[in-house]
Amino acid sequence: MEDYNLDNASSSTLQDNNTLSPEVWIKKGESYTMKPEIHERLIEIANDFYEFLRLDIELLDITLTGSLSNYNYSKYSDFDLHLIVDYDKVDADHELVDDFFNMKKTIWNTRHDITIKDFDVEVYAQDVNEPHHSTGVYSVKNEEWIVEPKKEEVNVDKNEVYKKSKSWSKQIDNIEKFYKKGKYDKVIGLVDKLKEKLKNYRSIGLDKKGEYAIENLVFKVLRRSGYIGRLNDMKEDSYDEKMTIKEYNKK
Repeated sequence: MEDYNLDNASSSTLQDNNTLSPEVWIKKGESYTMKPEIHERLIEIANDFYEFLRLDIELLDITLTGSLSNYNYSKYSDFDLHLIVDYDKVDADHELVDDFFNMKKTIWNTRHDITIKDFDVEVYAQDVNEPHHSTGVYSVKNEEWIVEPKKEEVNVDKNEVYKKSKSWSKQIDNIEKFYKKGKYDKVIGLVDKLKEKLKNYRSIGLDKKGEYAIENLVFKVLRRSGYIGRLNDMKEDSYDEKMTIKEYNKK
């Protein structure tokens, strides 16, 4: 497997700026407000996605979270646009609801390739009761901060983040070896297992130390370097290869 620039992904993930992104925010006194043209476009996108969901439930809020609502943005950042809804209003089975929203999100993001100021726009549906760990959360709907980011010194062991990222990337490299050998059932099982392991790894870090936990930063490095995407692609490609019957050419 080719190297997916872990060095670049690590440095961008650990980037710390003195201001919020000037492409998105306007400084007013000691705080920031979203640029009107950015606000207007994000509202349009969120409302279009809400209509795409085709659910008769109230849209409680539209929020922006992630690095573009904080000081650690970089050229790899994107607009993490969250539509806040009450899962209980959809169904009591939250796992089922989550699967449905993830499916709709995937379809939406596959059909659309939207960028604002060269930043990708990713749209999600989020349960109103889901805890958030971000140190910057902005209500696009109400044009106010829910959690206003604070510029502070964050001590992160950059070498540890890189070392852990390299360890995870090697596990993904090893799965690709099985893919190249045509062992598609094994690949599918290994991908599912590793994704669940990575999800739990990240959650533990977020619960203990929040957004700047090494576990969360490692996940971001893997995502920005392309490893998470490759992991997902290998599962889908393996399923397609497994189910395909090759054409037999008679001589």
